[in-house]
Amino acid sequence: MSKPLRVLIVEDSEDDAVLLVRQLARDGYAPVFERVDTAAGMNAALQRSEWDIVISDFILPQFSGLDALELLRRKDNDTPFIVVSGKIGEDTAVSAMRAGAHDYIMKGSLKRLGAAVERELLEAQNWRERRRAEQALRDSEANLARAQQIAHLGDWHLNLKTGEMRWSEEMYRIYGLDSQHSVITSELAMSYVHPDDRKLASRCIEEALNSQRAFDIEHRIVRPDGSERVVNVRCQVIFSQNGKPARIVGTVLDITERKRAEESLLAYQEALRSLASQMSLAEERERRRIAVGIHDSLGQSLASCIMQVQALLKRMPPDELSQSLNEVVGTLRELAKETRSLTFELSSPILYDLGLEAALKQLVKEMGEKHGITATFEDDGQPKSVDIDVRVLLFQTVRELLINVTKHARANRMRVLTRRLDGALQITVEDNGVGFDTGILSGDKRSGFGLFSIRERMRHVGGQLKIESEPGHGARVILAVPLKKQ
Repeated sequence: MSKPLRVLIVEDSEDDAVLLVRQLARDGYAPVFERVDTAAGMNAALQRSEWDIVISDFILPQFSGLDALELLRRKDNDTPFIVVSGKIGEDTAVSAMRAGAHDYIMKGSLKRLGAAVERELLEAQNWRERRRAEQALRDSEANLARAQQIAHLGDWHLNLKTGEMRWSEEMYRIYGLDSQHSVITSELAMSYVHPDDRKLASRCIEEALNSQRAFDIEHRIVRPDGSERVVNVRCQVIFSQNGKPARIVGTVLDITERKRAEESLLAYQEALRSLASQMSLAEERERRRIAVGIHDSLGQSLASCIMQVQALLKRMPPDELSQSLNEVVGTLRELAKETRSLTFELSSPILYDLGLEAALKQLVKEMGEKHGITATFEDDGQPKSVDIDVRVLLFQTVRELLINVTKHARANRMRVLTRRLDGALQITVEDNGVGFDTGILSGDKRSGFGLFSIRERMRHVGGQLKIESEPGHGARVILAVPLKKQ
């Protein structure tokens, strides 16, 4: 089956053009052709159609093969160009080849035409494929460069045998260097690592070379203008077949903005913790003010009333009036008791007068009696000095935990233990209730907000919160804060 061929013939002789077409047909082609013999005609033909090959005479009355070749190259650099002429010397043919012609054939040797056309068509196809592959590679590299620029991610390669180091464009941008005027070596790259971080970077590279493992580190770099950036470096050592390190490939990610955002977030979180603690302390101060006011005014007034009524009763004969006054005294005493209880609930005076352990002991006793729960308090008897603000926060926290036990745990026993351990005051609150899923601390469940708030308060004073619980097996909450330095 004949192969289709679109051929543009640059020839002033119609007969010679027919001979070319017949030869192509004999060589297995089905040519579709157009003959031109002027620059204008050739230009129009190139505009109208795409051609597989151009076959041109070398000498024409108003045109020449070299002119035709130049015109073709201005329009298309891929189409094969073969010179077929009866009046061309060897020197002229060589000049035509140097100018860009792919082959030349004498008109008296047209038997070579088919093979020459086949060869040049194949070569043109290969050339186009190579060019497409090269363009695809350039596009891929450009896309990679754009992606790296967007992600602030550069890549690098170090040949351990030759010492040659290659950086991507984004690497130069991250380090604040000009890729056109900077020759990178491993020593120069290390010189940009912050002086305080060089030992870490060198040690990681050594470990990677010795252990055949990748490494992933963060460190600072100092740009030529003195500005600092924070980068994440990941690299992999590639070993040769004999097991020796051959090269290192890696990436550098500029995480400066992320680090700044993290620092801002941490500062914001710390500010929130401080605010929460200050609000809690402010609430306690207000509670104490009210409690002291109740104790000093209402409590003392009630005590005075009781004393006055009792003095009056001593001077009165026992009758109905004295009996009524005795009832009033009982009521006043009950009111005084409720006042003392209210004072303790608002702000335990024991906390300020006798200390945290005594206040917790009284709190546990009252909570157990009030809710009908067996409640015990244990202390190791060791001195445990903490600042007054920390003492207040711990008392409030234990009270919150005990209230949670009475409301939600459905427990019949609870215990509070205080002890000195490893330079810290440790308080344990435990119960034998229904327990809970500790995952509420890390989730979005609103039921875990109270424990989350306690954890944040502990963090603010340098302490820790540990929770041990599971459904059906009670709960243990451990608070630990550093002791006050003497």
